[in-house]
Amino acid sequence: MIAVRSARRASAAVVDRAFRALAPRSPDTQMLVGAVLHVDGRAPELSILRDHIAARLPALPALTSYLPRGATRWTASYPDLAVHVVERAAPGEQENLESVVAELTRTELPDDAPHWRLWLLHGHAPQQYALLYLAHHYLQDAGGLLHTVESLFGPEISAEASSAVYHGFTRRLPAASDYGRCLTMSVRNVRQARKWSVPHYRTTPDRTLHWIPNPGNGSSGLGPMYETWVSGSPLGCSTPVPVRDNRSVS
Repeated sequence: MIAVRSARRASAAVVDRAFRALAPRSPDTQMLVGAVLHVDGRAPELSILRDHIAARLPALPALTSYLPRGATRWTASYPDLAVHVVERAAPGEQENLESVVAELTRTELPDDAPHWRLWLLHGHAPQQYALLYLAHHYLQDAGGLLHTVESLFGPEISAEASSAVYHGFTRRLPAASDYGRCLTMSVRNVRQARKWSVPHYRTTPDRTLHWIPNPGNGSSGLGPMYETWVSGSPLGCSTPVPVRDNRSVS
């Protein structure tokens, strides 16, 4: 999936329309993707943050358009930053910040405006603040999310230099066999989506966020994450997972 686009297309892709049409089964299953940026220093004034976002928006056409429910074409709409960029106090400890983030992930975005929000979160630690960015999944995937965060808060770089761009794909028009293969994969995945072979445990629309510090980089962080999942899951697997510590590799 192409993560960076020079402009929003007039016609929405089928996958965008499908994601837009999906309704959440509960407030815990909103079709949102996002990121939390933890920043050292004093939180900026909200007006300064809004001015900064306004200056960066021209590089992000995805944030100035939206897809009305049931529509097949994008609608251009400049966001009202007084609504899209807001602040929220999270006084107390780090746990309070996590609770606030969990609450905000249940946000239902309005139908008649670009489907993203940015929160300035502060009060959870001295000389620290956080930025929570959320967007509807039809608007962005993980690559688009990363490109947006880079474009909003990083140094100005070209699209080719973005870490959200993968240059290994060849640019060619899809053949009929490509459409057939995608359709086959989609049908197979849909048929398997509701399979659950573990007795006494049933899926529900409820979701719970769990947090864990993830030091290191690359695969060095997988060990603690896996151990936490195993210890907290009733179906935890005791099979060890080989993880190489990148910090010990010269």
